[in-house]
Amino acid sequence: MSFIPVVDLRLQYEAPRPELDAVVNRVIRHPRRDVLREFLDRQEIQTLIHYPLPVHLQPGYADLGLGRGSLPQSERAADEVLSLPMYPDLTEDQVQRVADAVCSFS
Repeated sequence: MSFIPVVDLRLQYEAPRPELDAVVNRVIRHPRRDVLREFLDRQEIQTLIHYPLPVHLQPGYADLGLGRGSLPQSERAADEVLSLPMYPDLTEDQVQRVADAVCSFS
């Protein structure tokens, strides 16, 4: 499967409801993830890389004998995923700012 570029990024916003709070990651993929991360950092938008190493390459799974290249899709995902800001108090304006920044990256 080839990469399909993002042409329109829309993040759903819902006002915080304390009785339903469940903060999860807002994860995107980009083939130039590290450059995008630096771009967002310069705009003071914090990002994280939650899964930098695929499971099969982690020390605890070394006995499986699955080296680099054995699961290329997992490895590609680990190289491309980026977690965007996501927390209950994120305002609609902040969500829009993040979305606009990601969409303006070239």
